[in-house]
Amino acid sequence: MNVGVPKALSLALRMQELNRWLSAQEGSAGETHEFFAMPHGNALVTIDPTSEAPAASYNRNRIALCGARGGLTQDGLRELLDMFASRRIPRVFAWLSPGPDDALVRDWLHELRWMMS
Repeated sequence: MNVGVPKALSLALRMQELNRWLSAQEGSAGETHEFFAMPHGNALVTIDPTSEAPAASYNRNRIALCGARGGLTQDGLRELLDMFASRRIPRVFAWLSPGPDDALVRDWLHELRWMMS
């Protein structure tokens, strides 16, 4: 079933809303950061140094993105990842939902993950 770009982006934005809500419900001692402009695009970042779960669904160290929506750049993505590196958080998950240039963002994530060590 081909959903189409407008419907896929709408779904991605709703998923970000759900992530935002879930982060608020978790009640962790972590941080939540929202971005809506260049160079970070439309991103939701949750950071919790106490979260060490190996599975993406349980680990609260994550970045939720809707492709390059909002002006995400590769340098902006690197800065988002640096938020975790500066806190010495070894495991970060990126939730990439459909959106503008999502394949390009996937390539950036692949390139930048080697810098996270």
